[in-house]
Amino acid sequence: MKRPAPAVSALFALFIGLPAAAAPGPLRSYNVDPAQVSVSGFSAGAFMAGQLGIAYSSRFMGVGVIAGGYYDCVSSGTWRCSRSASTSIAQMNAWSGSLIDPVSNIARQKIYVFTGTSDSVVGPTATDQVVNLYNSFVPPSNIHYDNASAAGHTFPTDFDAAGDTPCVTPSGNRISNCGFDGAGAVLRWIYGPLNPRNTGTLGGTLFQFDQGAFAPPGIGMDNEGWAYVPAGCATGQACKLHIALHGCGQGYSEIGAAFLNNTGYNHWADTNNIVILYPQGVIDPTQGNYDNITGKPVSCWDYYTGYGANYDQHGGVQIEAIMRMVTQITGGHLPAAVNYQGLWWNPAESGWGVNFVHQGDQVFATWYTYDTGGNAYWLSMLASRTTPTGNAYKGDVYVDTGPPFNNFAGSGVAIKVGDGTVTLADANNGTFFYEISAGGAANVQQTKAITRFSLGGAQPTCTYSNAPDLAAATNFQDLWWVPAESGWGVNFAHQGNQLFATWYTYDAKSAGGNAPLWLSALMARQGTSNVFTGPLTRTSGPRFDNYKASDIVQPVPTVGTVTATFTDGNHATFRYATNGTGNLPVVDQAKSITRFLFAAPAGTTCQ
Repeated sequence: MKRPAPAVSALFALFIGLPAAAAPGPLRSYNVDPAQVSVSGFSAGAFMAGQLGIAYSSRFMGVGVIAGGYYDCVSSGTWRCSRSASTSIAQMNAWSGSLIDPVSNIARQKIYVFTGTSDSVVGPTATDQVVNLYNSFVPPSNIHYDNASAAGHTFPTDFDAAGDTPCVTPSGNRISNCGFDGAGAVLRWIYGPLNPRNTGTLGGTLFQFDQGAFAPPGIGMDNEGWAYVPAGCATGQACKLHIALHGCGQGYSEIGAAFLNNTGYNHWADTNNIVILYPQGVIDPTQGNYDNITGKPVSCWDYYTGYGANYDQHGGVQIEAIMRMVTQITGGHLPAAVNYQGLWWNPAESGWGVNFVHQGDQVFATWYTYDTGGNAYWLSMLASRTTPTGNAYKGDVYVDTGPPFNNFAGSGVAIKVGDGTVTLADANNGTFFYEISAGGAANVQQTKAITRFSLGGAQPTCTYSNAPDLAAATNFQDLWWVPAESGWGVNFAHQGNQLFATWYTYDAKSAGGNAPLWLSALMARQGTSNVFTGPLTRTSGPRFDNYKASDIVQPVPTVGTVTATFTDGNHATFRYATNGTGNLPVVDQAKSITRFLFAAPAGTTCQ
């Protein structure tokens, strides 16, 4: 780091021979969500991470500071990073909305801070002040501070790697097995629950790119940068972006690929579709950054006005170079496809509907209608998107028979009866085409206009994710089932304090076998709890191939009661008690249900 601040003067690596590298190519754009961009860094890289996250707080959802100081604490040429952050807090408020993004953006960021108790270069007194600064802008629940490790001034990992250095007394490349996964701690805090990291051979690509296209000469940045791109991101899947900034002397031109490979970022990125951007500094003799052991010049990020007084504001040359890279990478973002999960119907044909469970490029539809005898009857369809970016979903239509609802043992049996296509014109309107022979009718081809069903409240917004936090969800709109009793389930449409439940199962008294049966309930929240209850009804009505809403049998009989008790967003008890009416047996049963996922852990949550 820079000589004028001897208390933080350190080199984080010894010079080593470099492997030959292929000529760098251009940095590509990927389907990276601009709202899923974060940054972290070690030592000088941690200073730069904080500068990026504050100068462009509207662009970063999270910041990781590993053994670094707080924003603008060396701008005067004097090291005040171990003293009160009050001056920097005042500067941030004064610059807000002009020299830096509005500081109000910082409140939504997730902040991670790490220090080792043996760090004599930056140390706990400085990282304490990092936390104090963020406490002025971020809710305490958004800040995580790890300060119990005995590590010295090093990047902490929990695995051995060639060239790494002792944890408590680091030298060399300043990357150490401290029994603590620093990269994982950063990424999991910022992004929430992640898939386990890949501890084997990585499936993505670590490549060198032309950094000179973004960083002009003379600003302490190398001509080449590096990036790790998981295989899914390379093929257009939705991804996130994390920027990992090395410390002084840890650039590729100084220690080779050690920071790229030994820190552990790539292992987490590989299984969670996170692109890792590794901007690279380079030695600039004019800046006076030296190793405190060897005295050799080292690369370093500008945390001290080395390249201008605006080094940590809009217009700072290193900040702007990195932001140009961010813009390039996120330039291939495809806006998230509208999610169609929920209950749909045709208002002119009250009494039937179709529930969509929408996960990724597939929709599972359960269609509630009536056979030619007017009996409640349901069909299902797993439909796939017909084109990569289209809004049409096509699949085979099935009718199931199965064990009676009052004594469910075994599983349902599906029989293909035709095919169907759902085409969505927008988020709230579409058409449902089917060509089937079922329910006593042959060769039926019809197209129905459909729209979302409203309970009178606001429609929830649903989002598909590769690793959703299902348990934390507070909206229960989804298809729920008992995995050990495949063949039946219950769809909940959840709006405000009401659930509309459509339960698909099998009749206990149908002639010639256990035919498909559906029951429904409008359920109200009990007080402020996550308990919903309501009357259970059995509807009979017009045959699906010649639908007339006036044919619905009135009054619709109440056949019992139903209660759903949610212990969290992914677990509930579904209790039903039938009273013997509606040609159903008397039964009182409770089932433990959970959300139905096509390819766990991916799923859809609504809010």
